[in-house]
Amino acid sequence: MNVSTNLLQSSDMISILSLRLAQRYASQGQLAILNLPKIEQKGSVGMFWRKNETPSLALSRFLYFLAQV
Repeated sequence: MNVSTNLLQSSDMISILSLRLAQRYASQGQLAILNLPKIEQKGSVGMFWRKNETPSLALSRFLYFLAQV
């Protein structure tokens, strides 16, 4: 389970997840899907990674290319 879903489970917040991911967690009883109108997500995207570890090659490349946008 990722950081977003851990935050969801330990708080009263709601979040936007992909439908496939939300359905998987809902089928496992880990999250509930709210019946809200579908929206198009626009704007910022957040990321988390461990501060006390050296970034993997994949993360380093991703951050490099993200900075180019």
